[in-house]
Amino acid sequence: MSEDIFDELSNLQKLYLNNNSLICFLKTKSLPLGAYVDVNLPRCNELLVFTPSSLTLAEGGSGSYTVALASSPNAAVTVITISAGAGVTLDTDAGTNGNQNTLSFSTANWNTPQTVTVSAEQDDDAVDDIVTLSHTASGGNYSLVSGDLVVTVTDDKMAALLLTPSSLTLVGGGRGSYTVALASQPTAAVTVTL
Repeated sequence: MSEDIFDELSNLQKLYLNNNSLICFLKTKSLPLGAYVDVNLPRCNELLVFTPSSLTLAEGGSGSYTVALASSPNAAVTVITISAGAGVTLDTDAGTNGNQNTLSFSTANWNTPQTVTVSAEQDDDAVDDIVTLSHTASGGNYSLVSGDLVVTVTDDKMAALLLTPSSLTLVGGGRGSYTVALASQPTAAVTVTL
């Protein structure tokens, strides 16, 4: 939907924006006198800024992104970061023991990016994982502002068979044995044909 939605609507009395997406209006638009707009528009300036906008990590590895506010708040703002999936840990303060999940912004440091370190845990499967990190702000004019960052964890294991021993020598008429195992946890039942 164009941001010029109100152009040439001189007879507008009521506007419904059901099932449409509007992020915000960047220009001021005039509505005809007495018009009623039935929509809740998110605020344009109170947004969380993520750099980069998504993150890819190797399983067992770590990486980071930064969070800043898009505009100066009218009071202190706290941003809480929560992982919406298993397999990653977060830390917003490397100088403090344990994993912290809170960022604090003031009217002075609102545009100074703050770092969040993400560590991807090892798991038993050979499947890439996708985890959404949710961020919720509180305080000042940023109350209830939220944003998500997607983390893709690339798995370091491949689906394979483990044969033990890896070779077997038999003497004429002799017998021997070996075992077969999966190198990683499967996502479904596996049949091995000999």
